[in-house]
Amino acid sequence: MDEHKSGGATSQIVSVSDAETRLSELLDRVEEGLEIIITRRGQSVARMVPMQSVLSPDRKSTRLN
Repeated sequence: MDEHKSGGATSQIVSVSDAETRLSELLDRVEEGLEIIITRRGQSVARMVPMQSVLSPDRKSTRLN
């Protein structure tokens, strides 16, 4: 797991297997404002960010079932 700082925002890079094992902990970190980058075989495949940085006040959330 690596931690990077870019433009004042801190991000953490984790592999898919680490993310699966530590999902609850990673969600806690995201709630604190950290960005999580998830990689598969060394390639970035997903980014976890706090909801307030994704949704504007006028945009409604979509729930996945």
